[in-house]
Amino acid sequence: MQRQSKHNNQKWGLPGGNVEADDSSLLTTATREANEEMSSLPPFEVLGQIQTLRGKHDQKHFTVFVAAVSGRVRQEFTPVLADGEHRWVVGACTATAARLPA
Repeated sequence: MQRQSKHNNQKWGLPGGNVEADDSSLLTTATREANEEMSSLPPFEVLGQIQTLRGKHDQKHFTVFVAAVSGRVRQEFTPVLADGEHRWVVGACTATAARLPA
């Protein structure tokens, strides 16, 4: 998503947030957070995950899930973004995904 807020205008970002007590896994957290940002998700297949370390002393851990959505579903999916701070950009970038180790 491309952000549209005063402090992050035009910067690209991923839906994200924190693990909650009733989240059974990091994938559950990622799915919940994406649903909160986009109101719904199309059917998807997780291809892998990437853990990143951030912060001054690498104290923040982020897990990014890489997923695929079939072409037909992707063409028909229109997210309803939760607030006015984001806009969905269709076809902004194209990548070839390699299957990542689980």
